[in-house]
Amino acid sequence: MKELLTELVKRAEADYCEIRVEDSSQTSIAFQGKDLDNVQESHMFGGNVRACVNGCWGFVTFNNLDSLAEKTQDAVRNARAAAAASVEKSVLAPVDPVQDVVKLDIQSDPRNVKLEDKISLFGAYNERMLGHEGVTSTNLRYFDKYTHIHFANSDGTWLDREAMDMGMGGGAVARNNGTTARGTASEGGRSNFEAFRGMEDRFDRAAQTAIEAAKADVVEGGTYTVICDPHLAGVFVHEAFGHLSEGDNVAEDKRMQEVLKLGRRFGEDYLNIWDTGLDLGLRGYLPYDDEGVPTQKTWLIKEGELVGRLHSRETAGRMNEKPTGNARALDYR
Repeated sequence: MKELLTELVKRAEADYCEIRVEDSSQTSIAFQGKDLDNVQESHMFGGNVRACVNGCWGFVTFNNLDSLAEKTQDAVRNARAAAAASVEKSVLAPVDPVQDVVKLDIQSDPRNVKLEDKISLFGAYNERMLGHEGVTSTNLRYFDKYTHIHFANSDGTWLDREAMDMGMGGGAVARNNGTTARGTASEGGRSNFEAFRGMEDRFDRAAQTAIEAAKADVVEGGTYTVICDPHLAGVFVHEAFGHLSEGDNVAEDKRMQEVLKLGRRFGEDYLNIWDTGLDLGLRGYLPYDDEGVPTQKTWLIKEGELVGRLHSRETAGRMNEKPTGNARALDYR
């Protein structure tokens, strides 16, 4: 695989070329109320070629390796056609090439757990929430996904990377005098299926939270001083500021460049926000992004001051800033 991909990107008549080959398998389980709503096991194999010519992109996908040389040429032709018609040009910020093999670092592999055992485990949590008097409905979803990616680009990067992702979230809904409330429990990670066991107390609390919240007084609209738990504060920061810090949002919007000007003060000295892909075992762990750039700890706000943002090579090149390893692809398509 390495010889094939590295030779093709090297021969491509483009300013830049990359090939990604992805082999993945996934299990998903969903409960809705008393019903087992959905169970799926799937396997997907495919990849893509991206080529850049005169600042414009060509993109082709494939589902086997038989005609990969032709697919590479197709991507280059697409890029040339785009370059002939487009005024806007992309610039890729330079990065040092890397060569690495990333094996799966896992404590408890979900692939070794029988499907019926997973259904039994998560079905019991769902039944537990339904067993609380006052709970009117529930839902619970679980998935695990194994991915093996081979990546090569014309800069000299080669990656052979395995990854596992697991996640589960469930909730109970309660109603009282026209008020509807919800309580939730969730878990996720990349290395340990055993973390999903022994969650009975957490689902009991989710059900009780829904029941008690449905009976609570409704808060009047207004401005209040509140105390946020770390998880909720993290969600607020992620949604309201994290996505705002993504380079593609800023690079294409002059107004946002004024709002998110580096050096602007966004809070008190005790406000610090960063992004990292280096926390081994957590769902955000990612040693390399989907452009083959090493991830890092990127400060966004330090002591109240805006000091950085999240970049792919393309957005970093547009804004004349450094890549941060934040290019993300849902999959090869």
